[in-house]
Amino acid sequence: MMALFQHIVVAYDKFDHSGEALLLGNQLANQLNAKLTIVHVHSPSLDEVVAEATPRMHMGGYVADGTPAPPPTAFEHLEKPIRLDQLKQNIVAEIQQFIPVTDQMTIEVVEGEPEKLLPKLAESLQADLIITGKRNASLKKLLFGSISEKMAKATDTPVLVAK
Repeated sequence: MMALFQHIVVAYDKFDHSGEALLLGNQLANQLNAKLTIVHVHSPSLDEVVAEATPRMHMGGYVADGTPAPPPTAFEHLEKPIRLDQLKQNIVAEIQQFIPVTDQMTIEVVEGEPEKLLPKLAESLQADLIITGKRNASLKKLLFGSISEKMAKATDTPVLVAK
């Protein structure tokens, strides 16, 4: 007999009921002997997007905002792979506050829009369940729908909302 769920994806966003989603996903994965993948989708803030899109203009040794121009290598630490690696270390530390991180689980940190990326990632991983935490109600959610609702509409994979 085939197991009910063989691969569970938990969306972790650091807000509201994300911890409950981790606890539930870990418990189900352990009980069902299923693979567990925890995914944090980093949505860049407007400041980050503007900073990346705006080239620093050099004017006689100064950048456009009047500060002295650093050498080009001074910005190497801001590249996305390095930022995402640091973010992943932070996320792993946060996850450990809820569940023990083991070699049997995978933790992914990606950048984009969760409602679009999570269903695609779950399908590419051949996951049979996506678990996400409930978010508190807001005017934006009432007008445009929740991320969980959008994910459920974008995939055939069942979506379980923990609260």
